[in-house]
Amino acid sequence: MKITQHFHLSLHPLRRARQAWLGLFILLCVLGATLPAAGSPATPEPTPPVGQASGPVETGPDAPVPPVTRPGIYVVAETGNMDPTYYHLTGSLRTFNWAELHTGPNQFNWGALDQYLATIASYGKAAAIGITTYNGRCCGGISAMPSFLYTLAPNSVLDAGACSSAQYPLGGCVNGRWLLPRYWDADYLNTYDQFIQALGNRYKNDPRLEWVALGFGTFGENHAAQGSDVDVLVNAGLNVDLWISTMQSVVDRYSAAFRTGGSLQKMLMIQIASVTFQDRERWLLAAYAAERGIGLSFNGLTPISTTRSRGLTAATTRSNAACMIPSSTTTAACPSPSRPTITCCATPPASTGACSAAWTRRLTSCA
Repeated sequence: MKITQHFHLSLHPLRRARQAWLGLFILLCVLGATLPAAGSPATPEPTPPVGQASGPVETGPDAPVPPVTRPGIYVVAETGNMDPTYYHLTGSLRTFNWAELHTGPNQFNWGALDQYLATIASYGKAAAIGITTYNGRCCGGISAMPSFLYTLAPNSVLDAGACSSAQYPLGGCVNGRWLLPRYWDADYLNTYDQFIQALGNRYKNDPRLEWVALGFGTFGENHAAQGSDVDVLVNAGLNVDLWISTMQSVVDRYSAAFRTGGSLQKMLMIQIASVTFQDRERWLLAAYAAERGIGLSFNGLTPISTTRSRGLTAATTRSNAACMIPSSTTTAACPSPSRPTITCCATPPASTGACSAAWTRRLTSCA
């Protein structure tokens, strides 16, 4: 059976390829809650010192988890007309750019999202959405972030060097400069929070919407940037601990926005994919989200084969679970019970087969 779908232009070719491995389908995996602890509930983790989430957030293994009324298979980026009976589909997933919906300070245009929900519902299916705030050099870059934000708050972005529209036909080159989000900037976080709260207020009780994949970094996933653009972020102050606390802050903001009376009204999922610095980013973020009743979207799962699998202590020469384009991997020597991190190249290495010194140095510490 051959299934042909039209993907958004914002999707990277590698992302299209890995989604093809999945037959263009994703399985709604609800991993939102941990097992109840014996005795008293676990003490909630303190809110990270990166901005403030709006409203109270209940945490711990007993945090209320929303009922999942329509679990099943959701096809990625389809128009809605695929026969749900023939293909055994429950629904559809579409990723929206933040900029597409947030048009000015406290100004929103929900037209595209409302139309999507209406179309999917007209075919008798459930709808899911994802949010992305930056789409990398392949796929539009900073155009996913509202332009009014970096116009009014220039410190919310970083200059990653000269560029031209001819180099980047899908966008992202702003006045001849390539811009990156300064994800941890207060203006960035507060404006993103403004959007998140409005999104929750409008759609948390909409029965057409089943779940939301919240967005952190590139493509909405938990890697801030790729290749040499990571160095720009590092030079501006980003490190593994700041990146983890920033992502945790975003989790708190979505968690608050989609709750009523302490209970989540929609299933939320974090998009677990490659990492920015170390593998522990994913482990810590997953645990943090699960304690708040938020599930995991395992972006980039591939069929198990000799070139598509990895364990906790080693990685093969091609492991999408480790990084976007790992062309060489090694394992750091870490004392038990620490887990080793993975050393890999962010882009294909030169003919020498060596990773850049800066990239390797950031990935070889124990965690």
